[in-house]
Amino acid sequence: MATSKASTKRNVPELVAGTLEAGRARLEALEKQTQETLRELYERGNRELDQLRAKLPAADLSALEELRERARALEAKTRGRADSIAGEFERRLLELQERLFLLAGLATREQVEALGRKVDALGRKIDRLAKGELGASARRKTAAKPGTRKKTATKKTAKKKTSAKKKAKKKATR
Repeated sequence: MATSKASTKRNVPELVAGTLEAGRARLEALEKQTQETLRELYERGNRELDQLRAKLPAADLSALEELRERARALEAKTRGRADSIAGEFERRLLELQERLFLLAGLATREQVEALGRKVDALGRKIDRLAKGELGASARRKTAAKPGTRKKTATKKTAKKKTSAKKKAKKKATR
């Protein structure tokens, strides 16, 4: 039995090599057949195209070219219209979105951006305060107590109109 296993081990590489050779041969045959078929199809297509060109007069070819130009122009016009419609749709959609946000009590994009700018400005101001870059006047303002400021109360009294003056004014406006 030991000799049969040894002969089988020797035969495996030969079997694999034989199978590989057979596969390569089939692959080469398929490649040749494919190339031949493609060449025949190409030649047949060229012959049929030449026959069609011979059948069509030159006037029909120019009409065909004119139709192609019209189709290109129509395509460009349609594309432009489609782009403008898409832009209008997007604009209306954004307006509707803003209205819905307002109804729901949510902030709009512009409001959020404005708040973001304010937060950034306040952050910069806080940074400057932390570094001591603000002037003394700004420090005094922030350090001043609310009750220490002088209040100047000037009361203005309005002149009372007499009834005679009111009647004269009514007559003047009539």
